Amino acid sequence: MGLTVNIAMFLKSFFTIVGTYFILFTYSWKNTLITIAFLFPLFIIMPIWARLTQFTQKQYQEVKAEASSVANESIGNVKTVKAFSGEEIGVAMFEESNNGVFNIGKNMAKYYAVMMGMFQIFFNGGYIGIAYFSAMSVKDKEMTSGEVASFLLYNWQMIFNIMSINSNLQGISKVQGAFYEIACLVMEPKQ
Repeated sequence: MGLTVNIAMFLKSFFTIVGTYFILFTYSWKNTLITIAFLFPLFIIMPIWARLTQFTQKQYQEVKAEASSVANESIGNVKTVKAFSGEEIGVAMFEESNNGVFNIGKNMAKYYAVMMGMFQIFFNGGYIGIAYFSAMSVKDKEMTSGEVASFLLYNWQMIFNIMSINSNLQGISKVQGAFYEIACLVMEPKQ
């Protein structure tokens, strides 16, 4: 997706979250504050995640391009390589490039696993807190079971939009990285 689509989706999700918080406050201000308390750290973590993704994506693309270059060069020069018996050199260069792609991909997977683990901890922790305080609200006759169900459905709406924002931030950072590379190529002095 392009930059404009990601920004439009980001804004849609952001305003949906803000509107959903207003609705949640009308149902139960206590439960809404619990939701905010558990989700607030995610708003701090997501920009860090976007920067980390941008950095690792840039590294990944550079190493992947190098591996593709080695492969294209080797395939294009099969006759020349065979003539000079340099197959081992081409294989070693390709293996080194592939190992670079693998290592960066492995690091990206680790970052993703940590991020998703943190998301799950905060989301599930928030839901446990909401479930407990919602049960207390129903017991104290502050909320009905229907209001609790509505509150939880609005909460899910908010969570899906938070995930959408995370996805949009990743897309924006990828496009931003591509724009940066293009600007570097354009601004590079001609030889």
